[in-house]
Amino acid sequence: ERSDKNVAKKSITARWVLNTLCAIIFVLFCIIIVVSVLFKEQYYETVRVTLDSRATNVVSSYFSISNDSSDDAFNLRAKEFVEDFSDKSVMEVWVIDRSGNVVVSSSGFSVENEKYPDYAEAKLSDTGKATWVGRMSSGEKVMALSYMLPSSGGQNSGAVRYVVSLSDIDSQLIKVILLMCFIALVIIAFVTVSGVFLCVR
Repeated sequence: ERSDKNVAKKSITARWVLNTLCAIIFVLFCIIIVVSVLFKEQYYETVRVTLDSRATNVVSSYFSISNDSSDDAFNLRAKEFVEDFSDKSVMEVWVIDRSGNVVVSSSGFSVENEKYPDYAEAKLSDTGKATWVGRMSSGEKVMALSYMLPSSGGQNSGAVRYVVSLSDIDSQLIKVILLMCFIALVIIAFVTVSGVFLCVR
């Protein structure tokens, strides 16, 4: 009878440990998902704010409100703008004319096959700017921000587009997720060992 009581006690303990372990695994899984999403949103928002701030502060220095300026004058300002761009190693910048063609890019490479949906969205936006997260034709994941140039009469004067790689940020996110997974595994292992110890007592 005493043996039966011990067996029943161990069975109850085992079920309790199993239920507790399942609950802990579920909670840890939810925490990892939520924290990962929050980290990603925070990192991406920081990049977006940086691009937005740079566009707002720099554009007016090179491009004045003038729809009557010639294409040659616009192209000249565009080249000066790109040549003076100080963060070529961090991000890429394009200058887009009023026809939607890329006049010059800081990378010097052809952008003919690239898509820039943020430019089309910026043209329709009340703020004159739009952000896009996607992949370039090379497969690289980027964030881009198009900022419409100052204009009068509501006409299109072109845009400046900033493009920054998200590879480093995504790598940091992966490291954070792996660290959280490691901590979760340590917690699960501790609970499992403690549960086994309780069951064999």
